[in-house]
Amino acid sequence: MTRFVIDCETLLRIVAGEVDVAAEHQLVAPTLVRSQALAALYESARRGELSAAEGIERVTRINSLKVRFLGDKVLQRTAWRVADQLGWETTSDPKQAYAPFDRSKRGRPEYWDRLPWA
Repeated sequence: MTRFVIDCETLLRIVAGEVDVAAEHQLVAPTLVRSQALAALYESARRGELSAAEGIERVTRINSLKVRFLGDKVLQRTAWRVADQLGWETTSDPKQAYAPFDRSKRGRPEYWDRLPWA
């Protein structure tokens, strides 16, 4: 089993059907991501980008997904350790926290061995 930490944008892409998650993978996210997703879906509906019914349906999908929402205490220590290991300036920059992924290439990316879980 591979565990992936997801952000709000990724969660929204999953419930929109843009991203498939294999059954053997576990998704984890900070608890805040649920509130961020709700706010983003509501704002999209208000702007007319999706209907209110579709927004509510996506919120329902979020609540039915197998995502382990972790509290701050669990993630704080891990975020600190990873940022320290990799020499990052911050623990909260998503551009640093989420590894880029080129879908066109098969196999592990060249930076795989530098990732904290490798």
